Amino acid sequence: MAPLLDSFKNNPTFLKSCIFYETLHKKSVFKSYKNFCEKIGDDVMSYYDFEYWYCRFCQGEMDFDHDRSTDPPHHTFMQLPPEVHEMILKNLNCKAK
Repeated sequence: MAPLLDSFKNNPTFLKSCIFYETLHKKSVFKSYKNFCEKIGDDVMSYYDFEYWYCRFCQGEMDFDHDRSTDPPHHTFMQLPPEVHEMILKNLNCKAK
């Protein structure tokens, strides 16, 4: 890898610029993430972080210096109460084995 690109990997503004560039192509977030990883590297940013910025830029939120700590906490499916799991599975017509 070129030393210049290595220095850009640690530059948040550069990385967000790359994500913004991906949003301009109107591809899915997953395809955009794959392209980003091929160009910049697999170890630079998690999919979760990439998706966060991708969605912000798609919604017209262009503040590259946004403080994510002001956002509501992120919850996973497993952090939901069991009652919510049951409601979701019931609505999906899934049956546990």
